[in-house]
Amino acid sequence: EPARELARELKLDEKEAEAALKMIRGAMGMEIFSRAEAAERSWRELPVLMIEGGRLLRGVADLVFEEAGGLIVVDFKTDAVAAGETQKRAEHYRPQGTAYAMALEGAAGLPVREVVFAFLRAGEAGQPPSGLVTFGVDERAREVVRTALVGAAAKAEAD
Repeated sequence: EPARELARELKLDEKEAEAALKMIRGAMGMEIFSRAEAAERSWRELPVLMIEGGRLLRGVADLVFEEAGGLIVVDFKTDAVAAGETQKRAEHYRPQGTAYAMALEGAAGLPVREVVFAFLRAGEAGQPPSGLVTFGVDERAREVVRTALVGAAAKAEAD
């Protein structure tokens, strides 16, 4: 089986390999994948770059696809998140998703309609994965990113 061969190549023990397979199987059952498969265009591991406030922001969007004239950005998270805590954890990552959205809008000329965080280890106490958290990108979220980048640039100049 290819998965077992890859696990050996990555030097994963049996427990680690099973955990990885569980996350992959759970992710493949998430509705976001059927939406991505139906999309006209999609990209996996898409590099994103943006200059804002004198700072270069660089990252990799796990999955981006075009739907209804806009982009959907999906970021997979492997954090172990208790049932009912995914929204709170997503708020922690929201600036990252917003920054990706800002960079992609600038590069593609299309609006980002949704940013989706897919928590692959959500509610692990025997529950099925239900770790999708979706949000839109509003001006308040953009301003948080701009302020953080300008502050980082000022700090770097002072150092």
